[in-house]
Amino acid sequence: MRDPAQLNLLAALASALAGMGSALAAAFMIRLQRRWSSADALLRIAEVFESAAFRKYKSIIYRLDRNAFSTWNEEEVASVNAWCAHLDIVSVLIQSRQISKVAFLNLYGDVTLRTIYQIAPYCNHQLALRGKQFLLPLRLLAGDLVRTWKRRAHKKRYPLQIGFPDQPRLRVSPDLFDSDDAVLAFRADGAIR
Repeated sequence: MRDPAQLNLLAALASALAGMGSALAAAFMIRLQRRWSSADALLRIAEVFESAAFRKYKSIIYRLDRNAFSTWNEEEVASVNAWCAHLDIVSVLIQSRQISKVAFLNLYGDVTLRTIYQIAPYCNHQLALRGKQFLLPLRLLAGDLVRTWKRRAHKKRYPLQIGFPDQPRLRVSPDLFDSDDAVLAFRADGAIR
């Protein structure tokens, strides 16, 4: 027979191993749950972007004269506002790491970047009226998204230039996003301007 001290040590060791196994299983389940949550969030975002209403908004935004926002009609302003509200929510999900920034860039980066370019002058005007909190999540994400775009483009993992379907001569690039006054004013880049 074994010594009671040895039996207690073996029981404590077995208990510690079982506890460690439970902790590892719990960590694995939490990680799996996060992945499911992230995939679910990305699917829900895709449902909105692919809806008939948002396809219409995108089409309207692509055709806007970005600098003539004071002459936009009611439908154009409503389209931009609805689009911005959705992008603001998406931005919060990306910043809180509920959605991968690279996955989002691969799926909807081109659409997001085109629309940011188009709406920047209007949003800057609204920012002056509504205050620094206006579209803050999107403004914070914009610079980060451009930096990710630039890195991935240099690795040949993302196009360096993005065109507009209805305006073949208009192309956006990270350099344009780093030099366009309206886009630079829109981007918060980690500090509230």
